[in-house]
Amino acid sequence: MIKSSTFTQIQKPVWTQASFSRLNPYFILITFPFLVVLTMVAGDALVFSWRPDWFPAHIWALLDAPVHVLLALLVVFPLYTRRAAPARMIRRFALASIAPFLIDLDHFIAAGSLSLYSATTLASGRPAAHSLLFALGLGLIAYLFSQDIGDGYLLFAVLASHVVRDASVGGTPFFLWPFSFDQLSLPVYYVAQLNLFCIAQILAWMPARGVLTRSRRMTVKPGAATLAKSQQMAVKPSGGNEMRSRGSARPAPGKT
Repeated sequence: MIKSSTFTQIQKPVWTQASFSRLNPYFILITFPFLVVLTMVAGDALVFSWRPDWFPAHIWALLDAPVHVLLALLVVFPLYTRRAAPARMIRRFALASIAPFLIDLDHFIAAGSLSLYSATTLASGRPAAHSLLFALGLGLIAYLFSQDIGDGYLLFAVLASHVVRDASVGGTPFFLWPFSFDQLSLPVYYVAQLNLFCIAQILAWMPARGVLTRSRRMTVKPGAATLAKSQQMAVKPSGGNEMRSRGSARPAPGKT
């Protein structure tokens, strides 16, 4: 018989670091919409209302990028509330952090220059990448590439959050392309951002394979040499017992 201690079963989640999975989902559902609205109000006031008159507007506009990133991370936060493999968590965090920066590269492309002033003072408004159709297309590509609806929606949501926030200020002629569009009203702006958050929360609650990654169980099995040695120890008698058995098999002296 093989001792039971030979096989050791370890139940260990892949994501072992302190993660957001311990947070109560109802706590997130109640508090994070408030944080989303607070970020919209404070961020818009910082970028558009609190600039000193003597400070150059095109340099002050750099503060817009961190607000975009923070708002995007809050909108897709529910997708981080489940345990997942470290590679997937890092991929999602990288998407949510970098995508709001990368979409603004179209300003420099449209300006045909690396000058920050030229990129932020386009006469035609924000370029074509600032549209919901562009965000939807990239989200679909991310889903087809990763076969993960969570990754696909995450990329769409962070880009859509960026575009919706820009549309609330105006100057986004391609927002609803191919339809003409001028500017979003503030109530629609707030509702759109909260809807992006609520959809992320619904996807996080769904037990779909593409959205959530369940904890895996690792089973530590012995190698071939260890298993063979254990079998030999279980089947082969000890040396002392073997000698006693051989001695008892000999005929007694003087007997035939």
